[in-house]
Amino acid sequence: MLLYMFLVVGLAGFVNLSRVCENGWMAYNNNCYWFSTSGVEFKDAVKNCVNIGSSLIEFSERVEENWVVLQSKIRGYKNIWVGLTDILIANTFVLASTGNKPSYTNWARGQPQRNKEHCTSVSLSQRQ
Repeated sequence: MLLYMFLVVGLAGFVNLSRVCENGWMAYNNNCYWFSTSGVEFKDAVKNCVNIGSSLIEFSERVEENWVVLQSKIRGYKNIWVGLTDILIANTFVLASTGNKPSYTNWARGQPQRNKEHCTSVSLSQRQ
């Protein structure tokens, strides 16, 4: 059973981000991010995000991914769940929140492992 930390991203629509993100959330590039303090399975991470009206992180570009990786490492995370899944159609990864094809991916060598996993994560120990 894999228990990874998860982080949530919520969209912010205001210019002054210091007033937009709720307490405990972090502002970056017009989004609000919440970093979990507990490790859970993928399905539970998705459920927790839905319960607070948000979603697992779905990277839109490398700059965002690098920022999230840095913030996660600062917090001592080893892995983080990403909001991509192929649970509906094997080997066709889509955004967990919308079912749309992702505009950005950064798969590690040998990933995704076809037919073996239906969820995605970032292994921080393999990142510089």
